[in-house]
Amino acid sequence: MAYAYHAPIHILPAGVETVKGGESRDVSPFAVSIINNSPNIQVKVSRFSAILKSPNIKDKLNLIGVNVPMDIQYGDKIWLEIFYDRNLSPVFGLINYGKKWGAQTYTPSGSVDVYPNELELITKNDLSSKIDELGSTTSLVNDVYQKAYEEITDEFRGGFITQSQQDALHSGLQAAFNVINDNIIKYKQDMNQFFVAAPNATYKKLFRSYTLIAYTTKDMNGELEGLIARPPNIGSPSQGGVNTSTEDASFKIVQTLATDLLLADICHQNRYPAKLPIPYHRAPYYFVYDGKEEV
Repeated sequence: MAYAYHAPIHILPAGVETVKGGESRDVSPFAVSIINNSPNIQVKVSRFSAILKSPNIKDKLNLIGVNVPMDIQYGDKIWLEIFYDRNLSPVFGLINYGKKWGAQTYTPSGSVDVYPNELELITKNDLSSKIDELGSTTSLVNDVYQKAYEEITDEFRGGFITQSQQDALHSGLQAAFNVINDNIIKYKQDMNQFFVAAPNATYKKLFRSYTLIAYTTKDMNGELEGLIARPPNIGSPSQGGVNTSTEDASFKIVQTLATDLLLADICHQNRYPAKLPIPYHRAPYYFVYDGKEEV
């Protein structure tokens, strides 16, 4: 396979720079980088990304999916999901992608899409469906782990890291995965207690928040900054012996989040307590050098 250098992968933010599809390197938090244009557009979210649970610069939330390859196409979005427990404490964060976040909430009159809202407030009516969704989340985390493991192995085979570095990265990845997986299992088990002390059956509680990281568009206006993704054009070069042109498959990836986040308490609609990820000044990035952590 063709191989362009990119840094070893971790589930949790740590490490070195990402590569931005032949352009200058960019290590901004949550920066999206193109790492492959063919046969699919493949991107990563910068490992230099952090969600702070409090103003303490070391109080970071476990974040799954940074620096993990994602195959995207025109129409897709990339976003951050954060899950909360019954006490409104954040449990973990997850990078996800697709046409939109597909979550729904349920009312007596039927189901309602959460998108484009970025806060998913649920009632007791939603409890069973959300417990089921956590099973899908576990599967997604397992997929992320497998991709991360294979990426580290490819780095070793490509000669970019040593055997000892590969072993250390695999070990660290496994440890991080175990912690996250245990958190999800416990979180799912505790969901039956999610509405303890709720004042009534229709009371809403924050289950998950969504933050848009990037989106795709066909708008190539130079005033709209973004990365140009150029997937190969697929089509017949001629029809009935007459040369034909194919529609340009290129699209733009527009960054909407490029900073660390701090979870802040808000009151949604002046009724329901919630948390909102807000921009936060850069937290120090801690790097282990010669067996010691830079401070």
